[in-house]
Amino acid sequence: MADINTILIPIKGPDLFESLLPPAIRAANKYEAKVILLHVWETFDSNPSSERIEDRQHMLDEAEEILEKAHCKTEILIKKKHKYIPVIKEVVQENDVNLILMGNHGNKTAIFNNEIPHRLQKMHCNILASRMRVECDFEKIAILADDLNVLPSMLEHATFLTSSDQSVFHIIFDFLEKNVNEDLDFIKAQVETFKQNNSHFKGEIKYTRLKALPGDHTQFFSSNDKKTCILIRYQGNWVEQLLTGRINNPDMIAQSTAYPTYLFKPASL
Repeated sequence: MADINTILIPIKGPDLFESLLPPAIRAANKYEAKVILLHVWETFDSNPSSERIEDRQHMLDEAEEILEKAHCKTEILIKKKHKYIPVIKEVVQENDVNLILMGNHGNKTAIFNNEIPHRLQKMHCNILASRMRVECDFEKIAILADDLNVLPSMLEHATFLTSSDQSVFHIIFDFLEKNVNEDLDFIKAQVETFKQNNSHFKGEIKYTRLKALPGDHTQFFSSNDKKTCILIRYQGNWVEQLLTGRINNPDMIAQSTAYPTYLFKPASL
């Protein structure tokens, strides 16, 4: 995958600190990237109270302090615009952003419903979206890899979700019968490449066809283990269909799992 030079974090609320700053710091330190904190004063909030202004400034100051303590190059952008999303697009284009880390947009209980706003879906940069406020330091990451071409990027982004070099990455791949041996060969090759490029990683990487998971598939994703998270590719429709038995149900992850979930949109989508 291409190097990450600039990371953008649009700041809208307190989910920033638990779920967004830690992976941003890990990515920034790995690639020596700059982190841009973006806050937008939407013009409908034309006369905010002094308390509201103070709260927002405190949030920005706290985020900047955390990043500087982690030795990250940091820039703060504050813009006053009518709508938030066009500003994100503008900042991405002007600053050659490679990775956006963002929190919930739209329905907070749905991973597929407006989690990545429509106007950002075609942006040529990776997006990692957090479904909930959660401390981002996991020991096991289930990578739902329905598009194996995106697997190298998903493995790389999984490293941003853990501080341990002993963590477990469990790749769960397509349940279809066709091309199983080819898929396995491809996965093995990508895992070896990942290990060569990440020599510090001493954890375990295993892979399982979703159909081969023991018992009810939903049980695999229903444990309330705070040290496990799911990394899922945006628009991974086969996962939706298999886990719920229902097609086009945008709440499937929220209904089928208690795990914290990160949604990954590759730059090439």
